[in-house]
Amino acid sequence: MFRRLLQVRPAMIGLTVLLIASLFPVISAAATANATYQEQDLALVQDGSLTVATSPDYPPAEFIDPEAEGADSFTGYDMDLARELASRLGLEFNPQQASFDTIITDLTGPPLGQQRADIAISSFTINAERQERVNMIPYFRIGESLLVPSGNPNGIDSVDDLCGRPVAVQNGTIELSELQDANGEGDGTSGQDPVCQDDPVQILSFDTADQAILQVINGRADASYQDDPVTGYYTELNPGQVEVGGITVEPAPVGIAVRKDNPALETALREALAAMMADGTYLEILDRWGVTSGACGDAECTTGAGGTPVASPQASPAS
Repeated sequence: MFRRLLQVRPAMIGLTVLLIASLFPVISAAATANATYQEQDLALVQDGSLTVATSPDYPPAEFIDPEAEGADSFTGYDMDLARELASRLGLEFNPQQASFDTIITDLTGPPLGQQRADIAISSFTINAERQERVNMIPYFRIGESLLVPSGNPNGIDSVDDLCGRPVAVQNGTIELSELQDANGEGDGTSGQDPVCQDDPVQILSFDTADQAILQVINGRADASYQDDPVTGYYTELNPGQVEVGGITVEPAPVGIAVRKDNPALETALREALAAMMADGTYLEILDRWGVTSGACGDAECTTGAGGTPVASPQASPAS
């Protein structure tokens, strides 16, 4: 028996060597792909980290978990997508809290490498104004809706119903632009007609979404105007107090903001996101948050998860 084992061992060793050799290209390719991203000049603001600017007051997309600490306290589907992107680039996830209405200015203002963050992800609807300043990587689709007191006592179903009423909204959002255009006081780029020009909406604007929502709950506003996932989140969070008043805008693509002068980082992110979509990780993350209805079915978000055609990102309005 001992002799037989000695005779078999060389064959086993040879087989093992062949197996290792056959696996080596796969291991090597994975390591090389990871190293490529690390060794490329991605012009990161902090070596070894993907620094992500966000306004974490917009659940379920991005918000703070008070029971967690540091980077782990940044939660929501946007944050989980950003975490996975960082991981696939071989980088640490480094979220940075920012004010929504100044994120893009902070991202693009300083010279490359001296800005506060590498990218921004904060439910930015893709529109022409933003595309003049940054490149946008489509990753999700979001509509807009109204939040009203339970029972909808004022019968608010559309922007037309907001004329003459106090309405809460977050600063820097497309919803604020639409209300201003509805009053005939905006720049006219939101696509909203001036339906309230003779009886203006009483706009109550705030720095965070939760401050705006609170105005409806405490009776200071007849409605608040925000992205549809946010409306749904606060409806579930405050049962019997608020409800959806109406869907005003059908879903349009939102994007990750990247500087125009950092094509290497943009390419790496696009490839990582495409890989996430291909292997199912992307849908798994959205499913955890119950928002798969907003999933993109392709890298440009021209179709939904089921292949249904949607509006082109270039033709979309702004959140």
